[in-house]
Amino acid sequence: MLVTRVALLCAALALCGPPPPARAGVFEGWRHSTEAVGARDATRIAWIDQTQGRTVLYAADAPSYRPEVVARSEVNDGVPIEALSISADGRWLAYDRGGAGDAAGRGETGARGVWLAGPNGAPCRLGDGARPSLSPRADRLAWLSQGRLMTAPLMADCAATQAAAVEIARDGVLAPLWSPDGAKLAFEQTQGRARRIGIWSEGTQQDSNLRWIANGAALDVAPAWSPDGRQIAFLRLDATSDDLANQYDEDPPARFAVMVLSLAEPAPNRLWTSPGADGFARQWRSRSTAPILWLDGRRLAFLSEHQGWQHFYSIALSGGAVRDLTPGRCETEYGDIARLALITSDACAQVDLRRLVRLDLKTGKRLVLTSPQGVAIQPQAFNHGRNLIWRESEGQVMSVRLLIGAHQVRPEPAVADPFPGVATRSIGLRAQDGLRLNAQLFSIPSKVPRPAVIFLHGGPQQQSLAAASPSSFYARFGWMNRALAAQGYQVLSLNYRSGRGQGRDFRRIRGVAREGARELKDVEAARDWLVRQQRVDPTRIAVWGDSWGGWLSALALARRSDLFAGGVVISGVYDLSETSFGPTLPAEARSRAQQSSAAGWIDQWRAPVLIVHGEKDLTVPFAQGREMSEALKARGRDATFITYPREGHVFQIEQDWDSLYDASAAFFARLFAREKPDAKPRPRV
Repeated sequence: MLVTRVALLCAALALCGPPPPARAGVFEGWRHSTEAVGARDATRIAWIDQTQGRTVLYAADAPSYRPEVVARSEVNDGVPIEALSISADGRWLAYDRGGAGDAAGRGETGARGVWLAGPNGAPCRLGDGARPSLSPRADRLAWLSQGRLMTAPLMADCAATQAAAVEIARDGVLAPLWSPDGAKLAFEQTQGRARRIGIWSEGTQQDSNLRWIANGAALDVAPAWSPDGRQIAFLRLDATSDDLANQYDEDPPARFAVMVLSLAEPAPNRLWTSPGADGFARQWRSRSTAPILWLDGRRLAFLSEHQGWQHFYSIALSGGAVRDLTPGRCETEYGDIARLALITSDACAQVDLRRLVRLDLKTGKRLVLTSPQGVAIQPQAFNHGRNLIWRESEGQVMSVRLLIGAHQVRPEPAVADPFPGVATRSIGLRAQDGLRLNAQLFSIPSKVPRPAVIFLHGGPQQQSLAAASPSSFYARFGWMNRALAAQGYQVLSLNYRSGRGQGRDFRRIRGVAREGARELKDVEAARDWLVRQQRVDPTRIAVWGDSWGGWLSALALARRSDLFAGGVVISGVYDLSETSFGPTLPAEARSRAQQSSAAGWIDQWRAPVLIVHGEKDLTVPFAQGREMSEALKARGRDATFITYPREGHVFQIEQDWDSLYDASAAFFARLFAREKPDAKPRPRV
């Protein structure tokens, strides 16, 4: 009977046999818009696409908005174009190229370079650095280089611009932001655990002429200029609150204050302080949206989750109570001001989708701007606030969209659905302790039980969505999940506890990670849900995940080989006692951390595993993957180890993504064609 069942499964799903021969990659037809900007005072726009193994920078202008290529990478060179900036008049573009780096311009996979594209001539490389920012006056460029803040006048000759570059400040400089008139530059500078804000004025290039906002031991972040450039608002965090943090919480509970400095005054004023050490919105770290905005010259809007959900709140410069501008038991993530309106992206229609909403600041009326079935993010007003640009996905392609008057414009043609037979369904389920969870199910119609795969995102403060993710990295995993579903698998992408998008309490829940790994209960609940659907073979359920999802996948395989037939672990953590704060923990806490990891359960790990790791990974040590593979093989387990020499923690090269999918699909094919693993571990050899 077993042979017959396996044969039927192979015939129905084409899941048996050796890995498939070389073919067009699974990402054939892939396109993902990673960034989009519009000129403040003009109709020109620019955006970056990932497509056909390249990153391509496009620009377009009214009335046709026909794309024109400004720059493109080489195929599979692993050196993306990113951090796009456009001048207020639209004549200049700046960007950086290099590996995945940090906010201070330090790259993971090599030196990053700042590039400039002017009104005449081809783009040119100014030098090492990252995060360029063009002055609104279109006369200067600022950028970061090894923690230093640099600036140079824009000239027709790139070599002349490079020769005129000067250093404004050094040591841990972050986030440069020009004033509206382009005459001043605000930035952050790290000082140990504290951070201060500096202000540079044109013509004063010596450090002694820089102005620093006194901050004591506080963490001052996210400066925002007033419309007239005479005031700066920012957020002040209590840096000591880090001591109270969950060590895997990207934004530890922190009391924070909304501050405003008038440049004519010596010290800032405190407008509002969060009611507890629980209120700081987490999105600011991504730098993809400002956590504080000027609604006009008299009012501010800022992100906070002090009431349990990340919302925009407003407050007058004269003080008083704050007003919730985006109420509801749902998250608001991005915002911009467009002609007396606040444009936001929220999850209020569906937890795993995003829509754009326009709030009229005079009347309070709300208007939904985008489809209820998509993921619409990062709205930005341009052309004097008359027009709007954003990124949006419906299905598996993230594209640029424009709102010109009352009409939506798509500068690029739509991409055909590569998996037309795959249905996407957003589902709700509960863990054993009653916690409500969200997931997406990808499947094709079937009358017989199918194998299933549970995908676990990284982070852990990420979120799987029902359409293409804003992040090209996670959008690729979504693409691969649908490709697996097209092969006949039931694929469930789980948003487990401690992820984002479902409120503060869900994200900051206790008993997770090294303190007990209760996330595993969520994975078990996902499996139980699949089994109850009666379209899944309960003996053929696997897991796969990346980074933090890799940690959870490995833990599920080690602790519950009786439930999970096998899995793929990508850039995963195998021993929490050996990473991050682990080695400094007290003995009891360190032991608990190991028991919350696959390493603590290795002797009972029986399920086959494919371990994948980039050799240049600086986030999770490459040695963790290699050592776990060796330890499993020493115990007679079925463990395969695949490495990618050019990749870091975040894969960049499309042919490596194709290879990753092919290796994973072949692993699942072999896994689901074999007998269920023995109940007893094989002897150690």
